[in-house]
Amino acid sequence: MLTLPWETARAVLTTISIPVLLIFPLATAAIGLIFTNRMRRETLERSVEHERQLLKSLFESIPDLIWLKDKSGVYMACNPRMGELVGGRAEDIIGKTDYDIAPTSLADEFRRIDNQVMSTGIPDTREELATFAVDGHQELLETTKMPMFDIDGNLIGVLGMGHDISARKRTEEQLRHLVQAVEQSTENIIITDLNCAIEYVNEAFVKATGYLRDEVVGKNPRLLQSGNTPPETFAMLWAALKRGETWKGELHNRRRNGEEFIESAIISPIRQPDGQITHYLAVKQDITRQKAAQARIEHLAHYDELTGLPNRALLTERLHTLLSLSRKQRHQSALIIVDLDHFKTVNEALGITFGDAILQMTAARLQALVSEGATLARLSADEFAILLPDISPHRAETTSQHAEVMAETIHSAFRNPLEAKGEAVTFSVSLGICLFPEPEQESASDVLRRADTALHRAKAAGGNQTAIFETAMGEQAKARYAMENELRNGLGNNELMIHLQSQVDRLGRVVGAEALLRWNHPQRGLIPPSLFIPVAEQSDLIVELGSWVLEEVCATIAKEQLAGRSLKVAVNLSPRQFRKAGFVSWLQQLLASTGADPGHLTLEVTEGLMIDNMDMVVGKMHEIAALGVRFSVDDFGTGYSSLSYLKRLPIRELKIDKSFVQDLPGDSDDAALVETIIAIARHLNLAVVAEGVETEAQADFLNARGNVIHQGFLFARPRPADQWLQGWREDYPVR
Repeated sequence: MLTLPWETARAVLTTISIPVLLIFPLATAAIGLIFTNRMRRETLERSVEHERQLLKSLFESIPDLIWLKDKSGVYMACNPRMGELVGGRAEDIIGKTDYDIAPTSLADEFRRIDNQVMSTGIPDTREELATFAVDGHQELLETTKMPMFDIDGNLIGVLGMGHDISARKRTEEQLRHLVQAVEQSTENIIITDLNCAIEYVNEAFVKATGYLRDEVVGKNPRLLQSGNTPPETFAMLWAALKRGETWKGELHNRRRNGEEFIESAIISPIRQPDGQITHYLAVKQDITRQKAAQARIEHLAHYDELTGLPNRALLTERLHTLLSLSRKQRHQSALIIVDLDHFKTVNEALGITFGDAILQMTAARLQALVSEGATLARLSADEFAILLPDISPHRAETTSQHAEVMAETIHSAFRNPLEAKGEAVTFSVSLGICLFPEPEQESASDVLRRADTALHRAKAAGGNQTAIFETAMGEQAKARYAMENELRNGLGNNELMIHLQSQVDRLGRVVGAEALLRWNHPQRGLIPPSLFIPVAEQSDLIVELGSWVLEEVCATIAKEQLAGRSLKVAVNLSPRQFRKAGFVSWLQQLLASTGADPGHLTLEVTEGLMIDNMDMVVGKMHEIAALGVRFSVDDFGTGYSSLSYLKRLPIRELKIDKSFVQDLPGDSDDAALVETIIAIARHLNLAVVAEGVETEAQADFLNARGNVIHQGFLFARPRPADQWLQGWREDYPVR
């Protein structure tokens, strides 16, 4: 049978079709049918080939690994991605087994899994770490292996697929860390949906609020509200969230047990990648303790811890406000400073705890006297202040009169004793009053300074007094301030000098001298110590002056000592310098550095030194006496005269004040006092120095009653140290 090629047959049919159709109708129909079927089969084949190419293209472009192994483990097919794994082409894998491309142990495991899948018919999915031979990088694959069957249901082998899950695993790990961080965070974290239903809270929230997760999930966070968060806070919160912005602020909430707490909150919208807001995130921190500490600090900055009264800072603020108001209304107000007389003595005698109780009772007593609108404050240890605003619209008396009435009321109230810890103590009080405003530019500090000046005037008058500031007081205060500054400059400019006044025995022989400080002012000339010493005693300037005098005196003693002359000098020692920490060691160093004989130095102290902290005084004086320095009690009989301290202290000398000597021998009272002092000194084996001896009668009276050393104009006036020393050296040449 002759078979023509299809193309040839088609050409032949085209050529002969018309005659044939005309001649042979039946044959023509048969040939047409054959031609149509052939055309359909050709179209089908082209379609199948197209689909095969599409499938192949898809198979090769899939980024996942795909392979097919027969029942014996031979690779029947794989995509290029699989080829990359072993460092070759897909064609290089076909016909091989796992033993050809992987270590034996790994191939055994692959074979085991393949056999399991084929025997059970159940797909196997697991994670496997694959190393790519192309560049050696590793990928974590999620592999799935399943049995493969033909169209008749016969098992062909195993189809495998591997998907790279490295990025997903990294994301999952990051998410795990994030979840762990959120869960372990010390800050309260809440996530809600847009309807404010809680979807998540962390452990910190549970600990902070006392609510369990199950109790709050699905609920609205308003269950935490205490009712003390201002409504405007919530209004600003929701306005920010509606704008898609973050809100920061403080919320006053309530724990499950009813306890209120304060939270610092940051609430933000959560956006999806497309920008859509789906949730709200709240990160909150319990700041209750911080707020309490802050309030405590602010309270301490403006209130006295012991009494609870406003302190100086708050008083100054209110005084500043009142000054401004008084100027605008052209009214006067008043400031009263109240000081407990001799509080320091009682405080040291009965202890700080007792003193604190007294101050608290003082505050309570004054508070009971202060009317509404006035301010009672504690300024310092035992100083209180009362700020009286102008009350003339409400009372008939003026502010000045009201201040005086208030002062008298305070004096009356403190005539009754204060009782604390079983002890009853009666204090008098000193008051300084200042009316303000006076000058147009007066400040709060100026008002306080003027009231303090008045207080010092009241105390200088003996205490238990009220003094109202007068312009003259202010001028005196300015003068004292100016003098203090000039004196301080004078110390640095060598304007100070030492004068010496002789001390002689009953026969008129010089046995020593007293060092007296003088100030030679460049403009005002020689200024007497009665003017500048009280100014220096109000500050540590007296310590600087005293140190300078002691340095000069010790240097002079040492100089004469080297020359073979024995010079004894007495120096006045201020209580402030004596109490200064480190004074004993400083004096010891001074004696050592100058080489002065400590036995030639006498320190004159007043009886007032013995009033305060007697135990400290006794201990310190014995330390100094152990160095060899002598002590003399200056102005004996004018202050705290008690024979008991003479027994406890290393006193070597009593100095009779000139006020007892000046009327001798005519004044019988003075005569009796002087005789008593001399007798006491004799019995205690103490030396006696009499100051202010100006007449022969005074000297005779003293000599008739004991071995008294004389100091006064009768024998010698104070002279500059260099002049005095020159004369003394002539009278007492080196032997």
